[in-house]
Amino acid sequence: MADYYPYILFSPSSSPVSAGYYIAVSGGKYDFSVPSGGSGSYTIAHKLNGESFQIAVFNTDNEYIYPKNVTILNMNELEISFDINKLPVEGYAIIKKTSNVGYGTTYSFSYAQLGYGSSGKLYNPEGTNSLESPYSQIYTISPKDIDQDERYYYITINIDEDTDYSYDVENEVYGIREIGIFDDDGSILFYSFCSLIEKPIGVALKLYYKVSKPY
Repeated sequence: MADYYPYILFSPSSSPVSAGYYIAVSGGKYDFSVPSGGSGSYTIAHKLNGESFQIAVFNTDNEYIYPKNVTILNMNELEISFDINKLPVEGYAIIKKTSNVGYGTTYSFSYAQLGYGSSGKLYNPEGTNSLESPYSQIYTISPKDIDQDERYYYITINIDEDTDYSYDVENEVYGIREIGIFDDDGSILFYSFCSLIEKPIGVALKLYYKVSKPY
């Protein structure tokens, strides 16, 4: 999902290192509307209290767009600017505060959620911070559910016998086609789609989710 975030911005007061990995630790979705006839700028009060950010900007058709400029005003506001010849512009920005603190200290696995969305790679979970068609159940990820080696984290998602993930349209269950991993702030960290998985009542299921460690 990092492909949706070409900008990593630093405020004037910060001192970014020259190398390393900047990891999103919190964020949100912020709507904007820039009318014609004005300066072409819009101030977003994100209130993330940070010094470095990732930002992606989309129009109302969920298409990625490029602002003319993005400026950090302070730790809680930034300004996006567009060419005045391309106004008006409406859409939303996904803004995430980032940190270069080591992976595993501020970057936390909190819970997993399953869904049945079928759009595959055409669906952009960053735009909604959600699965395409999520089920209501969430699966807490505790330390005992996480194994690791030098290159990967292995997350176990335990699904009990009483949960129905069969494919039964009449009872509004459609199997499993997507998996999301979320952090403590409820922000989606990882998203995967898959071929249909069916799990009827009376059968327990363990799903294993592998995540590469950054180097």
